[in-house]
Amino acid sequence: AEVWDGEPRAYLGMTVPAVPNFFMTYGPNTNLGHNSIIFMMECQANYIADAIEKLHKKGAKSMQVKEDVMQAYEIETDAGLEETAFVRDCVSWYKTKSGKVVNNLPCSTPQYWWDTLSVRESDFTWSY
Repeated sequence: AEVWDGEPRAYLGMTVPAVPNFFMTYGPNTNLGHNSIIFMMECQANYIADAIEKLHKKGAKSMQVKEDVMQAYEIETDAGLEETAFVRDCVSWYKTKSGKVVNNLPCSTPQYWWDTLSVRESDFTWSY
């Protein structure tokens, strides 16, 4: 909660800057207004397994998403959400007190599948 300060954010809805080796499923901006959350969680499970495999193969002790990667993803997510009804002027459980949508995914599930198909090693800082 302190890391987020009331505004949950996670790269691909799974990993958070400054929290090494942490992955979650069904995190911020992964809820759907279409399709199946099971599909999303399968994408996330595969991504997390790939991260663990890469961590092991590299002989690294930890990995954490870079802050600039998180910021770029957040900008892209927010821009995508601007095209949806979720950001309209209303009170909703999709939004924080400030009005930021932190619950819904702005892209299609095939796009999310593509984005989570494999961990991009350059998105992370690796510690040995």
